[in-house]
Amino acid sequence: ISSLKKMCIRDSLAGGEATFGCGFLDALGLLGERGDTHVLLLMADEIVPPVFEGLVEEMRIPFAVGVMLSRALEGPGVPVSFDFIPAPPGEAESRFPHAVQALDFVRWLAGPERTFVSDRGEKRWMWSK
Repeated sequence: ISSLKKMCIRDSLAGGEATFGCGFLDALGLLGERGDTHVLLLMADEIVPPVFEGLVEEMRIPFAVGVMLSRALEGPGVPVSFDFIPAPPGEAESRFPHAVQALDFVRWLAGPERTFVSDRGEKRWMWSK
């Protein structure tokens, strides 16, 4: 119970392709602002109910992703850095147009590539390991 008293539970609702990146930034803010040693970033999406299908531009797939972030590497894990870089004019589309940023991130994290760039809107979200 004492560890639950220290826990800060936050939830946020965001839309669009940059939801995972915004959640990642929020989690980094918690690590810096509160001095927490660990933050669990959870993201999930469901199938859009039929009444809202006309408001969604692309097909959605149900998924859930969880990533534990920490200030310093403790135990098994992968050191990751994050940066924001401007997208060149005319190149503001995702390299994976039908994929979800969170799932692309997990694929990258488990793979051999050193850098993952995800174009979302006017910015490029860049992670390195």
